[in-house]
Amino acid sequence: MKDIVKPGLLASLVMLVVGMALNVIGGELFPSVGESYYNTDIYRPWEDPLMSLMFLQPIIMGFGFAWVWSKIKGAVKGSQNEQARNVATGLWLVSTFPGIVITYASFQISLLTALLWAVAGFFTIWAGMVVVVKTSK
Repeated sequence: MKDIVKPGLLASLVMLVVGMALNVIGGELFPSVGESYYNTDIYRPWEDPLMSLMFLQPIIMGFGFAWVWSKIKGAVKGSQNEQARNVATGLWLVSTFPGIVITYASFQISLLTALLWAVAGFFTIWAGMVVVVKTSK
């Protein structure tokens, strides 16, 4: 359990910061995407208490990644960076990518928004896995 708590907590914090930073950068680079976040026909307003649940996502993922890593670390070969990248790619392919596809198909978001979320999702997952791999025993 100790092998999951520390890596999970650290990965959660890193993913929260990286995810928020990438969303801000994406919104600055592509103002139409940033402006769309204020469209209450698509998104809840930030004042809605349910929006606080957005901050739980990296926490759930961080601990999930630490748990998954504790089960598979002996089977993943390569340097720590290669291990983190390969596992992050697999996690992204089975979690974020399908979620982005269904979100794009069912919500009125632009393709640019979906692509930005997909890219930001990959780098956020990768950052979390780097932390998990490097802090796990």
